[in-house]
Amino acid sequence: KGEEKAFRFLASFVGRDTNPVRIHLRALFGDDPDFLVVTDSFMIGAANQQLFRDVTASSVFSLAPRGNGASSFRIFEALEHGSVPVYIYDATCCIPYSTIIDWSSFAILVPSSELPHLK
Repeated sequence: KGEEKAFRFLASFVGRDTNPVRIHLRALFGDDPDFLVVTDSFMIGAANQQLFRDVTASSVFSLAPRGNGASSFRIFEALEHGSVPVYIYDATCCIPYSTIIDWSSFAILVPSSELPHLK
């Protein structure tokens, strides 16, 4: 039998505050003990990138709000670290290859208007 993974956080986001959705995440969940939401311009440097990897691997769900682009590469980083990605999108869902990949089979898709109901 495989050993069950121990998670420290229900959900997390560690990244730059490059989009209002990310700032909204911090406002909604910054004080919630089940969430770790860190938004800043701090992601430069190896130590901070290691913090991101450690937190992501310690989270059941990894929040993946868009940044400067229309989508979020955090979806793939969450999968890489064994966390379920929660893609948070603005008005329209911008997921690559959505006509051939069933994203809902391994990720959760949430419009940003539903963030207050996320938990």
